[in-house]
Amino acid sequence: MLEQGGDTYQGYWERGQRAGLGRQRLGNGEVYEGGWEGGRPHGVGSSASTAEALAYSGQFARGRREGPGRAEWADGAVYDGEWREGLRHGRGVHSSARGDRYEGEWQRGQRHGAGAPPSRQMCICQMCICQMCICQKSPPRLNPKPKPPRTPRLDTRSAL
Repeated sequence: MLEQGGDTYQGYWERGQRAGLGRQRLGNGEVYEGGWEGGRPHGVGSSASTAEALAYSGQFARGRREGPGRAEWADGAVYDGEWREGLRHGRGVHSSARGDRYEGEWQRGQRHGAGAPPSRQMCICQMCICQMCICQKSPPRLNPKPKPPRTPRLDTRSAL
């Protein structure tokens, strides 16, 4: 275990650098647990940052969020999708605690290109006030109306 200025690290080392699996806790409360390469987070891992009010689990590369991952903010917002250089980039879905949702492309942390616009879906659970859902359930799927059963045709031809 390494301790410096309130920072701690427990895990594997290779040639004097963090490598393999390990856990780091910084003095400011930030935590990372997962894969390491060249002294930086790399591979599958999870992090929690009080400064960003963010919890992330997914892929890391060269110390940044990179590839598929899920982020959850303290205000209840969630992003599931692709990351590049620590920013939302590629295909992803962002949902706010209020029920707003955007599904589509992201570029350098911003919504970009084709995608469903932000929307607030109206819940039909009958527990809602105005258009604000208090149950956070999605509207149920409506099944198409079933076709009536076919009545057999009566054969009136004679068998002569």
